[in-house]
Amino acid sequence: MGRTVREVLPNVEAYWIERYEQVVATGEPAHFEDYIAELDGYFEVTAYWTAPGQFAVVFVNVTEKRRAIQKLQESEERYRALFESAGDAAFLLGDTILTCNEQACRLFATTHQGLIDKHPADLSPTHQPDGRLSREVAAEQIAAALAGQPQMFAWVHQRSDGTPFHTEVSLCRVQNVREPLLIAVVRDVSDRVRAEREREELEAQLRHAQKMEAVGQLAGGVAHDFNNVLQAIVGYTDLCTHALPEDAPARSYLEQVRKAADRAADLTRQLLAFSRRDPLNPAVLDLNAVVGDMLEMLRRLLGEQVEVVFRPSRSLPPVLADASQVQQALMNLCINARDAMPDGGTAVIETAEVSYDSRFVRANPWARKGRFVKLQVTDTGVGFSDEVRERMFEPFFTTKEPGVGTGLGLATVYAIVERHGGFLRATSVPAAGASFCLHFPVTEEAAPIRDPQDSQTPPAPRGRETILVAEDDDLVRSLAVAVLERAGYTVVSATDGDDALRIFDEHGGSLDLALIDIVMPRLGGRDAARELRKRAPDLPILFLSGYAHQPGQPDWGDLPPTELLRKPYSPAELLSRVRSALDGRR
Repeated sequence: MGRTVREVLPNVEAYWIERYEQVVATGEPAHFEDYIAELDGYFEVTAYWTAPGQFAVVFVNVTEKRRAIQKLQESEERYRALFESAGDAAFLLGDTILTCNEQACRLFATTHQGLIDKHPADLSPTHQPDGRLSREVAAEQIAAALAGQPQMFAWVHQRSDGTPFHTEVSLCRVQNVREPLLIAVVRDVSDRVRAEREREELEAQLRHAQKMEAVGQLAGGVAHDFNNVLQAIVGYTDLCTHALPEDAPARSYLEQVRKAADRAADLTRQLLAFSRRDPLNPAVLDLNAVVGDMLEMLRRLLGEQVEVVFRPSRSLPPVLADASQVQQALMNLCINARDAMPDGGTAVIETAEVSYDSRFVRANPWARKGRFVKLQVTDTGVGFSDEVRERMFEPFFTTKEPGVGTGLGLATVYAIVERHGGFLRATSVPAAGASFCLHFPVTEEAAPIRDPQDSQTPPAPRGRETILVAEDDDLVRSLAVAVLERAGYTVVSATDGDDALRIFDEHGGSLDLALIDIVMPRLGGRDAARELRKRAPDLPILFLSGYAHQPGQPDWGDLPPTELLRKPYSPAELLSRVRSALDGRR
């Protein structure tokens, strides 16, 4: 009879005895693997019957294999720890996603089950921003990485709810494995892309501001001389018209000259508006009322082929704005809408209150935080392309035929809104219309109650006072003298500021009013006014200018508040303002 297990291995553990005795009891072979201290190693052990009453035990040393497996497991554990602790989303890719870390689940807002077995392109929109199919581009990148060329590229992914976001993707092949595998690391760079877009937007705004400043300097230099010429044309045309009988044929010719001068004056005003050289006269306004007052004029301006629809908000807070400049912006947008609808269409004007918080502004760099009144003009015209959108607010840029547009309309609108602390949003679908949305900040001041009589201009009265006119342009000075003398005033004239002070001293302070052009050679209007005020503190002063900042603003220094009559003005306007300045002294 053979020896017992204990006789073979005297120090064997009890469970070994149990396993061998199991063979004895069942007659079935037993297979197991364990560490045998007596043999100092890991063994695969097989015990089985060889003959009645006898069985054999086969020991196979698997120590090296076991250690290799253990090292592999430890390596896998370290890899898994590194894989899971990565700050970026990480994927192991075969033909599909084989596994991923927790960060991947968080980034794509889903579970492991929502990612495993998906193709990488399934985590992306159908198309990338350049218009190419995501699946085609992904296949190219994967093929290059499998060929041993690591890839790093920008990509747009989408979360499980369909929200797109910007990423950077790194792809590299896993070495020393039989099957082709890739490691993909995906980093969310949405904040960086957003910051870059904001920086580009700020740079674009800066470039636009620099262009506006350059053109503004040109406009400021030209406007004064140009408005002096227009002043003479407007003034003498009005004088000639009023001197002719109603049925005189020449009156119709003079009326055409006056219309041409008005158009030229409007061009100058637009130059000054978009160059920010035109003074603002802000007041608390109800934009519904401003639009309502313009509707009849806008319908005549746009013609019968264009239907003008006004949709005012029922509850609209007031804004602090210059009514004339808001009207100018609205008129420019409506004219633009008309020109975009050569075969007719609809122009819809809408008002509404909107509020944008920080979160909205971060997602929409074109917006600004706060409460605004929105004035929107939408047309059903030809729309505009992205290329046009990039340049549409540049001065003198136009898509209209030569001689049709000046290229100042939208540039003026942009400048007007910016000067009021607001912003503009333009959107379009080519061949399906365009929408321009102006945002004006809400003011906490109450809107004034409108009096219909406020808009009635009383007839300009005559007078007998003595007036000093200081103007360097001969034509304009002669015109002002002629208009005032015809109205009964005594007029003395000066060609510049030094001449004005000399004449004032000669008259011994008997002057009742000084009309002073702001821009004159040698001694300018502002300095002359300061000297006159030293001599006669109560002397009313009315400035004349085609280009100036509003008197009373900080850049006028110690000069007391005065009045400004902007060129070109009509004889009636001159007489009305002169009478108002004289009566205001009393």
